[in-house]
Amino acid sequence: RSMAVVPLCVKSKTVGVLQAINKRRGPFVAADLKILATLAHQVAIAVDNAQLVSKIKTSFYQTVEALVEAVEKKDSVTGGHTK
Repeated sequence: RSMAVVPLCVKSKTVGVLQAINKRRGPFVAADLKILATLAHQVAIAVDNAQLVSKIKTSFYQTVEALVEAVEKKDSVTGGHTK
């Protein structure tokens, strides 16, 4: 049994780890770790991008809600129709 663990780092922060367990033939060697590190870098970028997209969506919805609230406060006739 063997295990190799590589951190998922992007922009000077760790966003997780990539873990490989029980190589089929022999122990993990330096070449395996180099491949895992390359893969970990790509995974870290994907994780970071997914987190950024989530933050952008949240920000967008908050902006829309604020704009709707501002419009509703401006016009008492149509106010309250969005909720």
